Amino acid sequence: MEDKPDRVFAGHMSAGFRGDCLRRIRDLEKAGRLADALAEFERLLAAEAPVFSAALLLEYGRLLWLDRQSTRALAVWEQLVLDPSAASYAGKALYNLAKAQAESGQSSRAAALYERLLALEPETREALFNLANLRQKTGAPEAALPLYRRLLALEPGRVEAWINCARACKSCGDYERAEFCLGRALALAPTAVTAHWNLAHVCLSQGRFAEGWAEYEWRLRRPEAFIPAGVEKIAPWRGENLRGRRLLLWSEQGAGDAIQFVRFAAKLSGPPACVALLCQDNLRRLLQSAPGIDLVLPFSSLPEGFDFQLSLLSLPWRLGLHTQAELSARPYLAAGPPVAKGGPAGVGKFPFHQFDDSRIKVGLVWSGNPFHVNDARRSIAFSELAPLGRIAGMCFFSLQKAVKRESLPQAQREIQPLIDLAPWMNDFAATAWVLQQLDLLLSVDTAVAHLAGALGVPAWILLPCEADWRWGLKGRRSYWYDSVRLFRQPKPGDWRSVIAALGEALASFVKADFLRG
Repeated sequence: MEDKPDRVFAGHMSAGFRGDCLRRIRDLEKAGRLADALAEFERLLAAEAPVFSAALLLEYGRLLWLDRQSTRALAVWEQLVLDPSAASYAGKALYNLAKAQAESGQSSRAAALYERLLALEPETREALFNLANLRQKTGAPEAALPLYRRLLALEPGRVEAWINCARACKSCGDYERAEFCLGRALALAPTAVTAHWNLAHVCLSQGRFAEGWAEYEWRLRRPEAFIPAGVEKIAPWRGENLRGRRLLLWSEQGAGDAIQFVRFAAKLSGPPACVALLCQDNLRRLLQSAPGIDLVLPFSSLPEGFDFQLSLLSLPWRLGLHTQAELSARPYLAAGPPVAKGGPAGVGKFPFHQFDDSRIKVGLVWSGNPFHVNDARRSIAFSELAPLGRIAGMCFFSLQKAVKRESLPQAQREIQPLIDLAPWMNDFAATAWVLQQLDLLLSVDTAVAHLAGALGVPAWILLPCEADWRWGLKGRRSYWYDSVRLFRQPKPGDWRSVIAALGEALASFVKADFLRG
């Protein structure tokens, strides 16, 4: 919130009762005794009633907010905004109100308050920065850009503003300006990890792999980077000859990343004495089929006896793979049978008979991991898919592990038949077997989509307007997977156009199948 306590108190310290109270309040807050600090503050306010200093009220609201008494804090700041005699503090009160509303998830209210503040004080830098970030976060990058420009004109040395402006440019499809902004950020702070991370995405999205892979290595310096326990004790592989050596590869991000990048293990030369892979438990059975992988281990194991280690996602950089042809691969994973035909306890036998249906069998995945940073944009409400159920000649299967937004029964009312296979998909090997029984997968950008591509199963992937770097900027085909077709949003949030295009393609798919039969 606005104003540091010491700055506020310094202006009001005086001999006598008020000065003593303010000193006690400051000391109590520093000691973490907020309840006692507030009690002392209320004692001071009661003594000064009915006339209160606006600066003291501003500070009182801040302490209330810190003590999680949000309703009372908001009331104090609103009182200051409405009080003509406190006009000089209205900007600070508006800032505190806006920031509090943003922290409470009230984005539209926060934006309106920031706009009121900027109408009063157009050069309030934190308000410009926070409102720009809010516009970007709520899917309005075009509204964020002029705010970032105003801020950077006032404060050209603000690295984070250049980085966030680059993100907004990228979201608007202006990759040239995005790269310019990141260049400015890196000129000011050459080791700014977030700037390098964003530059990697800009380069890789455009197919500039030599630059992109080098910048992508900065991901491992991010605070949230995952490095398995014990791996840091093994020497990193920097391209040394692997003949007779033992190499430990490891998965660091999601299951889809591991499925996509495990293809590069087959390109290791030497040959190595052993290539082992540390990965998630639900991937172990599947990735045992990956060419070039000799052994698959759980993260819980303590790796010993290895000469080198490397993240799967660093393989294309270390191998010097800089062209689409070098990155592409024919189907490289194989599926075994489900873990057990009886299925998990309580769900009954696997419904093999459903695959005897003569209609085209279509799998559906409409949402991904809800904790993914881009999930709100990449996932789709099932109701958007409902028009596909009106196309004759198809039988739909749900491969959705975690049903999101709508319950499965509701989804099954909107598309019939919709057969739920999730209870039997207890790892990715079982999911692979299910995919190979289908004629087609329709999926948002999830691990299941990558798995279909790695298996060579036809998959149509629904992409948001600002798709992940691996899908490029345009086109219906992916150099990563021959069997994948891409359906892109023409503008942010426009799933309706994607579903309309899917409907036309599905109708043609059904017709072609009929003519073949």
